[in-house]
Amino acid sequence: MKHLTKHSLLLFAILTLFACKKEPGFGGNSAITGMLVQKVYNEDFTEILEEIELSDSYVYLATPNHNGYLERVRTAYNGTFEFNNLNPGDYIVYAYSKDTTRASLNDVVISTNVTIKKINESLSVGSLQVATNRTVGNSTIGGRVMKQSQTNPNVQYPAQDERVFIIYNNDLAYKTYTRTTFDGYYLFDRLPVGRYKIYAYSLDINNISLTATIPVIDSLQITQNGTDSTLSDIVIY
Repeated sequence: MKHLTKHSLLLFAILTLFACKKEPGFGGNSAITGMLVQKVYNEDFTEILEEIELSDSYVYLATPNHNGYLERVRTAYNGTFEFNNLNPGDYIVYAYSKDTTRASLNDVVISTNVTIKKINESLSVGSLQVATNRTVGNSTIGGRVMKQSQTNPNVQYPAQDERVFIIYNNDLAYKTYTRTTFDGYYLFDRLPVGRYKIYAYSLDINNISLTATIPVIDSLQITQNGTDSTLSDIVIY
């Protein structure tokens, strides 16, 4: 009877160990981080125009043995992303990209595999690189971003190293951005004929936004190739 009790306890311990072994997924203390980088090509994907840190875009987390994704997160202003509260196991991190081979008109998946081995581990997948393309022309749009003093309505100063975004025609989101120089100026070049929205983000001093920032937008239409346009100052807080 004593031997049977020991055997039963051993069997119980083994079953408990396997029962407590957690599958990949949520409930742990580990994390996966990275950055989403977008290569912007010309229309036929023969030339890289620029690379940008892609903000406000979805990155997905999945596991090899399950259909669908576990979670999706939006990238921060600098393209970074993070998945938290993960158990040890194998994961797939992916995002959608234009097909640079032009074999498909549909978006393709760009993915990387990562294995969490410890119960409290933070792993970086580095840069996850996706692609898009845009039509190239020979027009420019430029201007300046100014910051408004919150304490003195008569004081403005150049916004240095501020991100300025551009949306072409009916695109739902920007495909590129630039940064202002030390004196607040920006320039978008090699633009085709079309309608454009130019914007920068401002602090929401009236508290009407859940994100504490709002876009300050200007727009114009380029009707002829070779047009050099200058917009009025974009004023942000």
